[in-house]
Amino acid sequence: MPRASELWESWTNRQRSSSVADKTILPWVLEQLGDFTGNDLVQDEGEWRQYMDAAGLTVDFQDRVWSPFFEWVRQNGTCKHWVVHTIESRYDTLLDFRDDERERQQLTSHSG
Repeated sequence: MPRASELWESWTNRQRSSSVADKTILPWVLEQLGDFTGNDLVQDEGEWRQYMDAAGLTVDFQDRVWSPFFEWVRQNGTCKHWVVHTIESRYDTLLDFRDDERERQQLTSHSG
């Protein structure tokens, strides 16, 4: 099962304890990330890919990160920084989609 699916399943099946119940999914997912144990100064592709895979980022995404075009990006942040940034950005995009859909539904319900 892909890591993103594992995280979703763990989130949806988690115990509704007081320590978890008040959290939203994004902080919870970020807490599931371990520390990057590689050397960010060396930027070993295998270490970065292993960490990104464990975080649930697709091989397609990893290939894009390692394309020569994004070398400057890798050199301006740590592996964990870019993983967290990517997860946060994708979450924000999902929220934007949700908000747009709600707005469309409101417009259609008011116009009909």
